Amino acid sequence: MKVQINLDDPKDFGPSALVPLINIRPIGAGPGEEYRATIIDGKIYCYSGDTRSDRGYFEGWIDIPRAEPGFQVIAEVVENNHYFRCNLFDGPHCDLALSFPGPAYWAGADRSTVHAGANPVTTAAVLPASVGAFATGGQDPSGAHNVLTDTNGEMGDDLEAPIRLLLDSTIRSKVNNKLAGDLFNPLDAGLVVVQAELRKPLDTSLDLRFTTPHDGFSAPNEPVGVTGAIRAGGSAHADLLLGGSLLGIGCYNVTATADVDFTANAWADSAGANTGLDPQIAFDVNSDVNVDMDYIKYLNPVCVLIRLITLGGVVGEYFLEGGVSEGLESAFQPHIVDSCLNDPRLFNPNGTRVNPSVELPERCVEQGSVQKLLQGFDLNAYLPTVGLGSASLKPLVTNIDNSWCHATFVAPPAGCSFDQDLIGKDGIGVVGDASMVSSLAQALGGPLGGRFPNVFSPSTTSTVADLVTSHRDTAQQLAGLGVVIDPRLVNLALRDLTQGSSTSRSTNGLLDVTNVELPLAGWAVSTRPEVAPMVLGVPTPDPVVCETNCGPPAFPSPPSRSTAAVALPDVRTELTVGPNSGPPIQFSIAVTVNAGAGFNPATKKLMPIIDSPKIDLQVVGGCKADYGSGYALSYTVCGRGAAGAGALNQTGNPISLTDALAYVVNEIVIPMVSNSIGGIGLPSLDGIVPGLFTSLANVHFEQRGGFLEVFADLRPTPRFAIAPSTDGGGANEVVRFFPSQVFGMDLRRPGTTFEWDVRDGVTGQPVAITAVAADPTGPGRQTLVSNLTPTVGNFGEERNVDAKLTIRQPGLEVSSSIRFSWRPPTPPPTNPCGSIPGAGLKAATPSLVGC
Repeated sequence: MKVQINLDDPKDFGPSALVPLINIRPIGAGPGEEYRATIIDGKIYCYSGDTRSDRGYFEGWIDIPRAEPGFQVIAEVVENNHYFRCNLFDGPHCDLALSFPGPAYWAGADRSTVHAGANPVTTAAVLPASVGAFATGGQDPSGAHNVLTDTNGEMGDDLEAPIRLLLDSTIRSKVNNKLAGDLFNPLDAGLVVVQAELRKPLDTSLDLRFTTPHDGFSAPNEPVGVTGAIRAGGSAHADLLLGGSLLGIGCYNVTATADVDFTANAWADSAGANTGLDPQIAFDVNSDVNVDMDYIKYLNPVCVLIRLITLGGVVGEYFLEGGVSEGLESAFQPHIVDSCLNDPRLFNPNGTRVNPSVELPERCVEQGSVQKLLQGFDLNAYLPTVGLGSASLKPLVTNIDNSWCHATFVAPPAGCSFDQDLIGKDGIGVVGDASMVSSLAQALGGPLGGRFPNVFSPSTTSTVADLVTSHRDTAQQLAGLGVVIDPRLVNLALRDLTQGSSTSRSTNGLLDVTNVELPLAGWAVSTRPEVAPMVLGVPTPDPVVCETNCGPPAFPSPPSRSTAAVALPDVRTELTVGPNSGPPIQFSIAVTVNAGAGFNPATKKLMPIIDSPKIDLQVVGGCKADYGSGYALSYTVCGRGAAGAGALNQTGNPISLTDALAYVVNEIVIPMVSNSIGGIGLPSLDGIVPGLFTSLANVHFEQRGGFLEVFADLRPTPRFAIAPSTDGGGANEVVRFFPSQVFGMDLRRPGTTFEWDVRDGVTGQPVAITAVAADPTGPGRQTLVSNLTPTVGNFGEERNVDAKLTIRQPGLEVSSSIRFSWRPPTPPPTNPCGSIPGAGLKAATPSLVGC
């Protein structure tokens, strides 16, 4: 590598009196891992046409490492020992203070950072297959991490129960719609009419399980190979009351029973990268109908005709099979809205398309309810948003594709060919193309301008598809849900936060601070980044040892780790060391921290975990050594590796860097990492499926080769209500509050705490509360009515109180609030006629009305 170093001599000895010391420091390494570079063919030159004798430049070659994530070239300009030697042969420039071996005179320093890795990212274009997500459907031995179908008997931690309800209600609705019309009325002529009604609600039974599209029956367009599907199987039983007429002659109250069995498989086709997902369904429906008719009705030809029509398939094929089929299609497949079917611009009278080559308007196509779940597997809703101050960064997924056939750590299923792998052998898995979008980012697809024209891209031996299809964490345990993010997206986010909105070489981002006062009088610090922060990845994967019966490779290489190394290789810091101290001393500070994340269930956000920070410090300018008389001590004060290096203050005393380092590391570096991770909010799954109220559990963060992963399981959402009541009377009247309707949590669990916040509803101030006497150690609380401010409401005098209870358990925090209005008891109004003799036993005379 060719190196050029400017030589600027404040003592004006001349360029030949100086020599550069060049060190190599790997990015993310500690100071002890720095080493001296070997200079090849190094020479000192004067600038062309320059008449100044105090400056020049060095040019030479050095060997550089090729290991990721890269390195820093660290240069210091010091005295040339040969130039200042004091002996018989070299006396013209003798300087006793500089004649001894080793650097003493310091004339400046700098450092430059070089990334080494995969092709760097130079634009804000979409990164193919850079995000992924999965939902596990395979049977875990413990039955605890399947979020698609029920395998553990707990209906609140998977999608089966709400999907079953969704299917059930859809099928019931379609069957009832069939009953609303005539079962038989040829040409709508009214000559022969057969109708039916349910004697009692339709009896249905549904089951949802994980299977393959080839299980049980065949259908067109089934994917080949070992693939997965969601199987909906069930039956419906109907008790019917039939009736009808023939030329005005009627027959009624004919009873019948109808049974239908159905099986439906749902999967999603993908024709390859950038094609999206196309949900599919195949189903098989069979029915059996029996008619029970009194003997006397056989004498009525209309009744006989109704029986023949019913047994001939009208009820079974049209009523039940048709209703169930329409229900399944409505749940799994899109259908055309009726208003569009009647639009002559779109459809011919016979129902064919006017222009089949033109896509129907979005308003005309209604997605099936279950199809919405499959097609609506929207990674944009699941990927984290990082909020820092006014900045908000979020990956934008532009296309979702399959994952199973893209995985490389195992061979794709036979015949997969990029077909049918939304649902793989372990459950749902998708990969998506994404870009980083923010108010600070460059235009989508545009080049990365400004101070940071590229983003470090670590080399990895895995892919997003590998990690999505494995479904396993570092403990080789199946996880219910998972999200994977490419490190390039993370580094783009860090770059945008550091660059700010500026598109020039200047920056105005997160690391730019100006003249922030420090605790010492007259001390101030300013910072500016020279290199954007970066996730480093894992350079060398450790050996992978798979436990017995762990299935497919649980750890796509590189292996998992609980933290990711984040480096700020070069933050330039200017430190003003007191009033009238002259120009500030300039440092280059490099910081590396291992960043991980836990989960805060109260905020539903990841909690940052910062571990083992490494700090490297270098003086690069503004050394406070006295170059008039104390120049021989300048390297001791400002040189690289000298004990206590950091220059002197205006009184000649060594500068303590504690405050500056504490500020940069604690006030800039760690908050940047903490806020980035702490700004990642995981979505609430409540309401994603009607009737599903679940929360995330066992949330943990890992990284593999720089890929950031968040794993989670589902559990029923813990919730409770607050029940108010009153007790006592007169001056001792109290309002009581108790937790009630507790769901998804055990209040007897050790470590459970109850925090009440009871406030006056008028003033908003806290009021005195005591434990309910009947249960002094329990969660109930009460306050005297006299503690509350009286006010006038719609019903006269009242007192309002607001109560909030927060229940905390290990790894859990749940709150609930209520407002209660207390009104003084009032006796019933007296009867104004009660004093009239006999008024309560006989009607009052007209003269007494209104008395």
